[in-house]
Amino acid sequence: MVMRAIRNKRRALKIPLLIFTVVLSISLVGLFSYTPVEFNRSQSGVQARELESLLDLERHLEQALKLEPDNAELQVSLGNTLYDLGVYYAGHGDTAKANRYFREATGPYERALDIDPSLIGARVDLATAAYYAGLDELAEKHFQEAVRREPDFVNGRINYGVFLYYRKEDPKAALEQWQAALALDLDPALRSQLEAMVEMAEQAVKVNN
Repeated sequence: MVMRAIRNKRRALKIPLLIFTVVLSISLVGLFSYTPVEFNRSQSGVQARELESLLDLERHLEQALKLEPDNAELQVSLGNTLYDLGVYYAGHGDTAKANRYFREATGPYERALDIDPSLIGARVDLATAAYYAGLDELAEKHFQEAVRREPDFVNGRINYGVFLYYRKEDPKAALEQWQAALALDLDPALRSQLEAMVEMAEQAVKVNN
């Protein structure tokens, strides 16, 4: 699935994975421009089980957090699960439910960061979820804080650049973030994709000038 969660402290590959698999399909007007996916019967069963699994996990995490509300790891896990539900519904063309779950995901991420502000992956995930939910001020706040706290965290740079390019319509600022990311140690496939994004931003800057 697009934007499949990577379960570790420093995951935050969401926007880049979306871009690379949907080919820059985020709209400047709306959050999503997905075409609902058509499934055959066997695929539909798999999707239904995946959804039920995510909903079950959400319920279990909410119950666990009633006992351990100050457990940052549980808060991040709940944020991740709500985010994945947003991804699920976005991929099926249900923008309203997608937005709802992305918005809900910001809450557990914020609580986790209140407990441990050093969780850079959770901070970028929060900013990304806020971006998809249309919470631009919250998204920008945490993108900026992520880059300030850890300027070499490549996904913070890439995701912030996407926010700047598409939501803020500022290709020059996006280019600065992506060029900074290019200076880091990158996987060859990621470097190739990022170089294409840099070229796109450079062309946009030329047009604007």
